[in-house]
Amino acid sequence: MLPGATVSLALIAFGATGKPARIRKSEIIVHNRARVQVRELRGHKVAVYEWFPQASATPQKSPVRTVLLVHGWRSRASRFGPLIEQLTLAGHRVLSFDAPRHGNSRGAKPSVINFTEVALELTRDQKGPVSVVGHSLGALAALTVTSKTTQVERAVSIAGPATASYLRDAFMQAVQLPTKLRHRFSERIATAYPTESGTIFTEFDATKSHPKTNTPTLVIHDVDDREVVISEAERVPLAHQPESQFMRTTGLGHNRVLSNREVIDRIVGFV
Repeated sequence: MLPGATVSLALIAFGATGKPARIRKSEIIVHNRARVQVRELRGHKVAVYEWFPQASATPQKSPVRTVLLVHGWRSRASRFGPLIEQLTLAGHRVLSFDAPRHGNSRGAKPSVINFTEVALELTRDQKGPVSVVGHSLGALAALTVTSKTTQVERAVSIAGPATASYLRDAFMQAVQLPTKLRHRFSERIATAYPTESGTIFTEFDATKSHPKTNTPTLVIHDVDDREVVISEAERVPLAHQPESQFMRTTGLGHNRVLSNREVIDRIVGFV
């Protein structure tokens, strides 16, 4: 196959989401408790979900906090079901959304760019401070939102990469893209996914973009994660904020970490 055709096919595969993820049986009860709105956000029809503190919630000593959840690639908001349950029991208000072309949302080709744009707009819509929690690609979006607004009070990255460059490099490795084509492929990604300034690789780099509010950040990562290696998560700078934390888990991989009770308790206690 000609080099140009190989790179073009790789670019299509890089942005492919497949069929939208379905709601699992274990998620239905929590999903159905949400107030749902379909909103026009950054040119996309986005399903936005809102959960309120449960009647049996622990009495709050401080005002109700808003926690925004950002799911990962080929996922949907309902995957946060166990976390949503515990956050609302703890007295928090929870917001989430299905990213463009994920779950019940529609829109143009999805990317970490529009994941972040939607999350940032929802954050700015809120009257007070927001805690932002992201999983996988949604974690990179959450960290990027944190760097763009002073409104984020706390940030949590679960099984997330620190950079968009990692997503590119991991994909090239997975599909065994020939070394001689990798620079051309990187240039095609930068062109296909333009940003307001710089490139997708410079704009989505949590190792260099420091939160405007010196936001306390919790990074959670499993040593057995095969999709995003733990050394990538360790690149997120935490030393500048004394309240920031790094939680290592074992045996949970990339996705099961979301439903682990110890992880959930750590997040609820942090936000």
